[in-house]
Amino acid sequence: MLTYTGYLDESGTHGGSAVTVMGGVMANARQWSNFAKQFARLKKRHRFTIFHTKKFKARRGDFDGWSDEQCLALLADLAAATDDAFTEGVAMALENATYENDYKGGEKPNKLRLDSKYGLCFRQCLYLFILEVMK
Repeated sequence: MLTYTGYLDESGTHGGSAVTVMGGVMANARQWSNFAKQFARLKKRHRFTIFHTKKFKARRGDFDGWSDEQCLALLADLAAATDDAFTEGVAMALENATYENDYKGGEKPNKLRLDSKYGLCFRQCLYLFILEVMK
């Protein structure tokens, strides 16, 4: 039996955001181990401890003072490291207005419990992971 582990992250679940987004990757233990080794080398080569996209884009924290060339070099190395490192990658974007109007609005059975925006995105990502495992 092969065990898969998936990681998901979300953005846009706070008030005022126009879109809720969730994405992630799934891999087996060997793939995660290989990726962890590659990522550790990248962290050492590029001299950062934690990659957080928000800080990277704002050039704060470990990325304070980075040039465009440094940022592009890291992105190129990350792209190469993730190119075929995982079994599956998923992404889900949900326009919050569509969620409110089409999913929550209109007729529905009494006492039906609808997913939150986060829950709906999670359910779709999980579904795609399950389809891949079933292959």
